[in-house]
Amino acid sequence: MSYWFSPKTNAFYPKVLKEAYQTAGTLPEDLKDISNDTFMEFTGIPPVGKVRSIDNEGYPCWADMPVHEVTEDELKAQARTLRDDFILSTDRMLIEDYTINGTLLSGEQREELLNVRSSFKVWPNTEGWPLIKLPDIPQWILIEAVNNGYTVPAWPN
Repeated sequence: MSYWFSPKTNAFYPKVLKEAYQTAGTLPEDLKDISNDTFMEFTGIPPVGKVRSIDNEGYPCWADMPVHEVTEDELKAQARTLRDDFILSTDRMLIEDYTINGTLLSGEQREELLNVRSSFKVWPNTEGWPLIKLPDIPQWILIEAVNNGYTVPAWPN
């Protein structure tokens, strides 16, 4: 089978479907003849970190995957979401009759929970935020938070 390549759409078009594309009005006007080898290379799995792009002559080539630079506002929004998710997932643990495996929280556990939640609440006011480490979460609280829907983040990313 033979193919065309359109730099405008960065897509391949089988020549045998020419009439169907024309009837549908979707056949680009910038088509270039390409070899089957080129088609096979650029429709397969790209090399790691690469995406299909167009070279200066309008043919497919591999280019570095674009890197999205996170703005400070985006980073702060992500950090607030992490904080809010943790607080939300531990809210139900504040109920007086909350139990873990049928056992009520001890006074010490309740105090530890309140301290951790407080450290998350003030985290955005800490110097260097948001590019600082998340507050430490004791293992038992982390397990319960995860059981209540919390997703442990990779922070900072």
